[in-house]
Amino acid sequence: MASDRKIAANRKNALRSTGPRSAAGKTRVSRNAVRHGLSAPIADLPVSAEMDRLARKLAGEFATPQRLEQARIAAEAEFEILRVRAHRKTHIDLNAANSRAERWRRCQKWQPWNATNFERFRGANVRYGG
Repeated sequence: MASDRKIAANRKNALRSTGPRSAAGKTRVSRNAVRHGLSAPIADLPVSAEMDRLARKLAGEFATPQRLEQARIAAEAEFEILRVRAHRKTHIDLNAANSRAERWRRCQKWQPWNATNFERFRGANVRYGG
């Protein structure tokens, strides 16, 4: 059990921890949960009609309501997997592009072997037999 002093200190700290106060800060943190969209419910996405078609196809022509519900769950899982794979591919592609661009930028900025230095180096090696 916490002491009265500790409880008072926690309450005092809680008064200061109110989150963002500016409109810009509140707008920014309101989008924290949807940064990538993977937490959005499948039913809210525009693929719902496609998902229903897949569920009917999985359930078969003479499906019972229980079988149709199970097929709907399987269709949702299929679409979730496709969505995660697409997001992962996009994320990997963006990181790879950013990594290449960053490496190229660093290479151009710090590379001692640009054309002028390379010519000097090559000339020095020719002169000194290197």
